[in-house]
Amino acid sequence: MMTIQWEQMRGQNSARMDEVLALYDRSFPLEVREPHDVFYSGFQYAQTAAPNQFCLLIGVEGDQLLSFASGHYLAEVNTGFVVYIAADSNHRNRGMGSKTLAKMEDVFNEAAFLAGKSKVSGIILETEKEEEAATTMEEMECRKRMQFFAKNQYQPCLGIDYVQPPLHSEGPTVPLNLLFKNLDGENVHDEHVWEIVQQIYSEKYSAVNNIENTILGNCLKQMGI
Repeated sequence: MMTIQWEQMRGQNSARMDEVLALYDRSFPLEVREPHDVFYSGFQYAQTAAPNQFCLLIGVEGDQLLSFASGHYLAEVNTGFVVYIAADSNHRNRGMGSKTLAKMEDVFNEAAFLAGKSKVSGIILETEKEEEAATTMEEMECRKRMQFFAKNQYQPCLGIDYVQPPLHSEGPTVPLNLLFKNLDGENVHDEHVWEIVQQIYSEKYSAVNNIENTILGNCLKQMGI
């Protein structure tokens, strides 16, 4: 039985990056996929953004890539934001998705510690809405994802009609579910979720994706933030 090795990518290993991006392309439909260069802007951003961080975690066994997750540590709100998570379809039945999420929690805890906190207070992520699915197949996929996240203690943030800004120029805003895993036992108020969303917009969609501020401002207004 081989063991899974976890590594944080910094963008230097180009052969490994190509594998990560190939798994990424296989795992997500075009409309929710950011251009590849956004990953590289993430690495650039990370060089000067501390205590905020961009993280790209991979799970490997031997020379085989099993899974990856990308995300941001948002220091201002002491929250981790998982942007993408995918496991190679040949290894999904080994619980790679849950293992990768758990490992991301460790990564965010390390980032929180570097930011002077004892641990990360929560982790947030976006996921497709069932009612936005175009086909029955997509609807089933959405339901499966929601069940997977629920099993990993991620609960829907009900106090916000969340939208993701357009990832491609001229694209539409995308209504998504926002899920939150509470790690500090405090009740999470809507106001706190709104603060997290503002940080996601500023540290991710503005600083890394380079989406125009007018577009981001309109999205926030649409959500009542």
